[in-house]
Amino acid sequence: MSDQPRPALVLVHGGWLTGACWEPVLPHLSATCLTPDLPGRAGRPADLTTLTIGDLARAVADDIDAAGLDQVVLVGHSQAGVVIPQVAALLPHRIHRLVFLAATVPREGTCALDGFPLLVRAVMRRRLRSGLSPRPARVAARWSYCRDLPPDTADHVLSHLVDDAAGPLLEPVSRGGLPPVPRTYIRLRRDRALPLAAQQRQITHLGGVDVTDLDCGHLAMYEQPARLAAVLEHLASR
Repeated sequence: MSDQPRPALVLVHGGWLTGACWEPVLPHLSATCLTPDLPGRAGRPADLTTLTIGDLARAVADDIDAAGLDQVVLVGHSQAGVVIPQVAALLPHRIHRLVFLAATVPREGTCALDGFPLLVRAVMRRRLRSGLSPRPARVAARWSYCRDLPPDTADHVLSHLVDDAAGPLLEPVSRGGLPPVPRTYIRLRRDRALPLAAQQRQITHLGGVDVTDLDCGHLAMYEQPARLAAVLEHLASR
């Protein structure tokens, strides 16, 4: 039996969310977990209009340092798909595996917004002009994120959405510094925010990735917390 310490799980939230979105999953996990707030949230105040992907990645790396974690499975949900590769580049010898949960993975040299449909992209660019990415309207967010959630859970999610930074959506990405560690993409088969065809494009952009499916919508941590936890525990043990 190996006496190597078990990697910790570092769970990085996506856009308009906070680290609290992982709370439904935590009771189902036995691994050490870290759920950082990205800058600009109540737990980590910052000027949203100036933030870059590098700022977000450094914040996560600083939390990993502060927690004294030597080996981590780094999990990025949704827009955190552009963040966790830069975290891995900052801490290459500590990353056991990268896990992309219905995550945005732009083509090399393009930005996250470039992957949106043309009409959505045009609307989003107008919304991002102030340097902010305003939280979506409740009707749109309910349709995209909360379709299969119980009404009280959906109301909880919608009431906790926050404004976000525009910069990380508009900044061209590079995964040139990504360390050669195993990568897994968790594909959510009923996702409306990032439909299956779009997820498949992200998988293609990432390349060399294992794929695991969950039969749920975009917020797997609320819809299937126990099942998601089981997948993450399995990946941490590999």
